Amino acid sequence: MGETWLVTGASSGIGAVYANRLFRRGHKLILVARRADRLRALADAIISEGGEAETLAADLADEADCRMVEKRLTEGVAGLVNNAGFGYFSPFAAGDLDRHVELLRLNAEAPMRLVHAALPAMLARRSGAIVNVGSGIVFRQIPSYASYIGSKAFLTEFTTALAIDYADSGIRFQVAVPGVTRTEFSHVAAGTGYDGLRAARVMEAADFVDAALAGFDQGEVVTVPALPEAASYAAYVDARAAVGQHVTAAKPADRYRIGGEW
Repeated sequence: MGETWLVTGASSGIGAVYANRLFRRGHKLILVARRADRLRALADAIISEGGEAETLAADLADEADCRMVEKRLTEGVAGLVNNAGFGYFSPFAAGDLDRHVELLRLNAEAPMRLVHAALPAMLARRSGAIVNVGSGIVFRQIPSYASYIGSKAFLTEFTTALAIDYADSGIRFQVAVPGVTRTEFSHVAAGTGYDGLRAARVMEAADFVDAALAGFDQGEVVTVPALPEAASYAAYVDARAAVGQHVTAAKPADRYRIGGEW
């Protein structure tokens, strides 16, 4: 077997597919999720086909559990897939604050901590891969998901910034961006399924992961599997850069001058 990858949120959905695909690429696996029974079943299935998989039952929103996974990462892995996360559908002020905080811990703080744990060994080896699973909701915001959108915006910007910081390190960084994907996410976030959505709008988890891995193989930092043209994302980056050229200046723009001189 090849080098070891650690996958979070591996007990179902996108994480389980990543585990399967990485196994079929010849990698050993460390599978992390809260549900130990599902995790063990997935590991047993991989082992039965000749793979190697260990399990770490952990709730990454819990500090002690997160530190346990961090410790395992400091021992060295070839790749990390930060997939664990959940959504919370509620107008922000009407929602449960503890639930919002839990979401931020799992969706943003935990991936940051795991990357911080994994990077030193990768830097010393001058090779490795970090894959963070983002969300298309960052590019097409909808109401009542404020904390979720914020958490995934952090993950997207964090990943692209790391790719700049460590451009010459030999480490690959990617944020894989799903849209609506057939997993358990919608049931957890809003207590609903996908019955109200047209089939053409819902991607299967396997298709998403296969496309994300293809994007990884092509060297993409941001992979949006549903996006037909790469030029569309390039135009988005160019538009941001155009704004970025003007975010600092000695004086405010003339359009904000009410009267007189600055």
